[in-house]
Amino acid sequence: ARHNGWVFVNLSEKYLAAMTRRHQRVINYARTESLAAKGDEETIGVMLTGEAPFVRAAFLADDSGNVVEIETKLVGRHNFSNVMTAVALGIYFKVPSQKIKAALETYTPSNNRSQLVQHGSNTVFLDAYNANPSSMRPALESLRAMPGKRKIAILGDMLELGAESLKEHEAIARFAAKQKPDVLALVGPEFGKTDFKKHGAIHFLDTAAVKKWFDQQGFENSLILIKGSRGMRLEDVIKGN
Repeated sequence: ARHNGWVFVNLSEKYLAAMTRRHQRVINYARTESLAAKGDEETIGVMLTGEAPFVRAAFLADDSGNVVEIETKLVGRHNFSNVMTAVALGIYFKVPSQKIKAALETYTPSNNRSQLVQHGSNTVFLDAYNANPSSMRPALESLRAMPGKRKIAILGDMLELGAESLKEHEAIARFAAKQKPDVLALVGPEFGKTDFKKHGAIHFLDTAAVKKWFDQQGFENSLILIKGSRGMRLEDVIKGN
């Protein structure tokens, strides 16, 4: 704003609209439930059309007004916000709609970021690059929405939450239990302070401990979410097997 630049605002995150209401040069974008009409000319609308297992989206092409459908290789509803941002930036910079589509569809996540990997007969949703309350919840919702006969959630501490840490970890433990995974494993000292037994969860002090447990379970034909902050190194759970 100091340099008279434009601010891209995701209106689906209410606090962002409040934080930027004084800015004059704003590009708004948001999740929409329908692309049947142009709608609000001042807001770029993007529609979530699927998430099991990969995020699918659609938007109206500025050049033709036709609906452009996108099938990404991104797992987890929280990645829909990233898709919306990419679409908004592309439209603002007048990137042809088919190039926006191609860029999003050819991107393959790596480095433990929202990867879907095979581990024997199991499918693992590996998101061990970072974790915070706003990404934990949609990852757990995605686990519930994805097809699978048996579902296991392995969640590591969300680091650097400061004074709110216990409150946020307790809230995530409670939310995770409501998603009804067959097994809920919490990892790290912060999750250890929660009332995890009340939520039907098991707890491990660190990644080495949960890996030892995981290796002994012999999970087969299961859908497994592994998510935690980078410092937890939860990707080690499935290494060396």
